[in-house]
Amino acid sequence: MKYVFGFLVIYVLLGEAAYPPYIINPVRSAISTSGAVTFQCDYTSASEPGSIRGGKVFLKNISNVVTESVMSMIAPSGDYAYTYEATATISSSNPTDVYFMFYDDTTVATQSFKNTSSTFPPPSYCWGKVLTDPAGDLMNGVTDSKLDITGQWATYSDTGLYFRISHAGGDWNVGGLWPPYFSWACYVINPDAPTDTIYYALLYCKNVGVIAPGLWRFTRSGSYTQIGSIQNQVVNDSLVLSCSMDTLTSDPYFGPWPNPSGYLIVGVRTDKAVSLTSTVQADRTPNQKFYPSTMTIYPTSPNSPPYIWDYTITESKLTYSYIITINYRDDDNNLPTIHKVIVNGAEFDMTTSDHRYDDGAVFSSNVMLGSPIMSLGFRFFDGRDSSNSIYLYAEKDELPNNLLFVKAYPNPFNRAVTIEFTANSIKPVYFRVYDITGKMVDYIEINNIKNGKNTFCYTPSEKISSGIYFYRLEGIQKGGRLIYLK
Repeated sequence: MKYVFGFLVIYVLLGEAAYPPYIINPVRSAISTSGAVTFQCDYTSASEPGSIRGGKVFLKNISNVVTESVMSMIAPSGDYAYTYEATATISSSNPTDVYFMFYDDTTVATQSFKNTSSTFPPPSYCWGKVLTDPAGDLMNGVTDSKLDITGQWATYSDTGLYFRISHAGGDWNVGGLWPPYFSWACYVINPDAPTDTIYYALLYCKNVGVIAPGLWRFTRSGSYTQIGSIQNQVVNDSLVLSCSMDTLTSDPYFGPWPNPSGYLIVGVRTDKAVSLTSTVQADRTPNQKFYPSTMTIYPTSPNSPPYIWDYTITESKLTYSYIITINYRDDDNNLPTIHKVIVNGAEFDMTTSDHRYDDGAVFSSNVMLGSPIMSLGFRFFDGRDSSNSIYLYAEKDELPNNLLFVKAYPNPFNRAVTIEFTANSIKPVYFRVYDITGKMVDYIEINNIKNGKNTFCYTPSEKISSGIYFYRLEGIQKGGRLIYLK
C-alpha cells in the first residue's frame, strides 16, 4: 500500500505546467459620499509567460450579499499595460469586503472572502473559485466520474485553510474493504519554501493503516509523513476539506508564512488504486494561485488627503518637448482618480509604474508643446468629494530657470532687433551687449517686467559698428548672439 499512494505523491505537481496570473498591488480610490469607488490591480509584472482573459472584483456587503464587477484593461502599453480597473458603488455607511481575481484559459489567481467565524464548513459566500476544470478529461482509462474534477474553491480564516472541490458526478466514497480505492488530494505549495521538492496535501482517501485521511507532507522522491489531521464533509455534492493553518505553516519544511509572494500554489489530483500494488492517476488540475487576503473598506473611517511635492522638468529645447515628474503619496494607499499636469492651460495625464501609493510614487508625463512653458500646475484627486477636501491643485508662480527662454528677431538686423523672453518674477532685467573680445559695449535696464512672456526693442547706439555681438539678460541668465548690419 505504501507503493500505491507513494505513486500518487511523486506526480502530484509534475503534471502540465501552467503560469497563473498574479494579483499585484490591489488598490482602490477613496470613497465618494455617493459610495462610488474605483478599483485597480496588476495581473503580472511580465516576468512569466502566459496570457490573461480578464479579471473581476467581488464585493460583499454587510448582509453577505455578493456582487461582482468585471475589470477592464486600462491601456495596452505603458505604465498601465498590466493593470485592470473597475468601478462600483458600495455602501457609504457600512463596511464592504472585497477580493480580486484574474484568469486565463486554464489558470486562476484569486483571493477570497475571509471565513471570519472559522466555521466548518465555511459559509457559501466565503469561497473564492480557484479553477474550473473541464469534465471528461479523465486519463489512464479511468471512467469513474467521481474522480473527474470540475472545480475547486478556497477560503481561509485566522486558524484554517479550506478547500471545496466538485466532480462530474457520483459519490465521494473512498472504497470498501478491498480495492478499488479512490483518493482526492488538494495540494498546497509555498512558493517561498527553501526547497521545491516538498509538497503538502489535504488527502481524502481510504484509511489503510499506512496512509489515511489527513494533512501530509510529501517529497518528489516518494516519501511521505502525516503532520496533522483534516476535517471533511460533503456539502451539496461537493467535498469540503480543511486543515489547521498553524499546523501547515509551522512545519519546518514549509517556509516563511506570511510569505513574500503573498500566495499559495494550489490544485487537485485524483487517483484510483486498482489493486494493492497498482494505482493510476485519474485527473489533475493545473497549478493555481490562492491569495489568502481580503480588502475591507470602512467608509466612515477618516480619510487622509494625498499630497504632491518636488516636481522636475526635463526640456528638449529644439522641439519644446518636456518630461515632467512629480511625487505623489497617499497614506491610505488610495489611488488617484485624477492625475494631471496643466501646462499653459492644457491638461495632460500623468502615469506611474509604481502602483503602491502609501510609500510614495513618481508620476510622469511626456508633454509635446511646440512652445515654451508659460505656466505649470498639477491636479491630483483620490476620489473623495466630502467636506474633507482632497482635491489637490498645485501651481508654481515661478518657473525654474531652465524653462525660461529668450530669442531675438530679426537676426541679422540693421536698425533694431526685438528681444522676446520669459521671466519668473517682476524684478528688473538687465540687458548687456558684448563684443567678440568680451568687452561690454551697451547696457539697458528693462523695467515693468511681468511673469511670463516679455518683449522689448533694442536699437544700438551710434557708436556701435557692424559686427557680431553677444547679449545677456541678467535676471533670467539667458542670452544669445546678434549680427548687426549697420
